[in-house]
Amino acid sequence: MTKLGLQQQRAVYAADARVDVGVHFADYDDAQSWLDEIVAADWFTSRRYNERCRRFVVCEQDPRRSNEACAAATVDEESQMGEIHCPLRMLTQQTLLHESAHLLTPGTSHGPTWVRAYLEVTYLARGTETYVQLYDALKLSGADINHREES
Repeated sequence: MTKLGLQQQRAVYAADARVDVGVHFADYDDAQSWLDEIVAADWFTSRRYNERCRRFVVCEQDPRRSNEACAAATVDEESQMGEIHCPLRMLTQQTLLHESAHLLTPGTSHGPTWVRAYLEVTYLARGTETYVQLYDALKLSGADINHREES
């Protein structure tokens, strides 16, 4: 990762720490139900997100990575199914939206394109108040949300 990419990643993580995380799901079934509602929403299809990822599946973190304090997202290109691996302690609405943005913007890491997708899904899934909170936190943290080219 470039120095600029590392700065952007740090800015995004700093912003995430300033945002209300929303619901902290008690189990993976509740989190999955919430994600299923998102994928079924009219706004999800109208933005053609379903062409990239038809379903999000939330699952436990790989036990081999259990010492990592992070969630991760991967897409199976053939099935167009996105998997979000997340430790239970981090199973919140905002963590799932953060990882969903990765599924919708492959190869953009935490760059401006990813940030715009993250802001959009936050607005559409959680509303104006959380969107403004996230936007302000990203700006305060110094995250780049304006450039069209990834760095």
